Amino acid sequence: ANTSARLCALAHAGQIVIHERLAEEVSAVFAAIRRSGFPIRSALPMSSPQFRVNGRWDDNASMNVDNTSGFNYRTVPGSPVLSFHACGTAVDMNTRLNPYIRTRAGALLIDPPGAVYDPALPGSLTAEGEVVRLFLAMGWRWGGQFQSLKDWQHFEKGCF
Repeated sequence: ANTSARLCALAHAGQIVIHERLAEEVSAVFAAIRRSGFPIRSALPMSSPQFRVNGRWDDNASMNVDNTSGFNYRTVPGSPVLSFHACGTAVDMNTRLNPYIRTRAGALLIDPPGAVYDPALPGSLTAEGEVVRLFLAMGWRWGGQFQSLKDWQHFEKGCF
């Protein structure tokens, strides 16, 4: 089979809303993703109607469908502090394959619920993978390297 034709057939239009200062960097990463065939199931803005619950954007609704997104005006989970997503300086990618894992009061919490991190699955982010290496080379931080928790889906570059 013609590989380039196969990749084009699998590609779909998506949109990542990000701070304008980071647009070129994020575009470069997604161009590499397209070239490599790294799978992204969905890339829809948080403002999409399917992610609205009770008239508000709902991060869980986005994560549950394995959506890749950037801007999301919200706080850090379990905190009153605004997330880097609220500044448009963070990207979450393939959320069901790359969950947010933390411990609270001795209990393991995984978002989205039921997600499992398996680095062998296509679309999982790993330190050796091209996507992580590209973001890190541009000065981004990756949640897979966080010490107190693992946010395998998350990349951030701070607020401006």
